[in-house]
Amino acid sequence: MRSPKSKTRPIKRPVEPVSNLGLWAGLPLHSTVVVDTVPFTYILDAHPQFADRFVGLFEAAAAGNLSTALSTITLAEVLTGPHKVGQTAFA
Repeated sequence: MRSPKSKTRPIKRPVEPVSNLGLWAGLPLHSTVVVDTVPFTYILDAHPQFADRFVGLFEAAAAGNLSTALSTITLAEVLTGPHKVGQTAFA
């Protein structure tokens, strides 16, 4: 004997406000983000289209809300740019 199908309604959960979703790009507090060369160069060059997309990442790291990591290759690539144009103070 088959039991009749019960009609269940989906559980409605309250929608979290954006401020409670996490940090930059929705990351949880104290996340570690491995950053490649491009976000650094966008910020350092003040790229008109893409720099703003990564400002929050570096602000969250500066505030201690998340950690960033980079490879030695990324470091070399980031420092090579200023060195090529004679800005040795940045390199």
